[in-house]
Amino acid sequence: MDEHAELEGLLQEVLRTVMPDHREPDPLPGRERYFRRAGPQAWIRVVTEFAGAVDRVVTALPQENDPRPQGADR
Repeated sequence: MDEHAELEGLLQEVLRTVMPDHREPDPLPGRERYFRRAGPQAWIRVVTEFAGAVDRVVTALPQENDPRPQGADR
């Protein structure tokens, strides 16, 4: 989160994002994207990497656009 100052003070929202409103695979193998309605731009995206015994959060950033596919229950 060091690279996204706009999420300062929102650590709990970032952690809640892994209980998402929307989830999808990341383009890179072994990663997932989680989205939650919150934060300064309507959504928070958290990318995780599953690397053996220890998983990690790769990045967390705000996102303006709704990540759900068109026609999904909005």
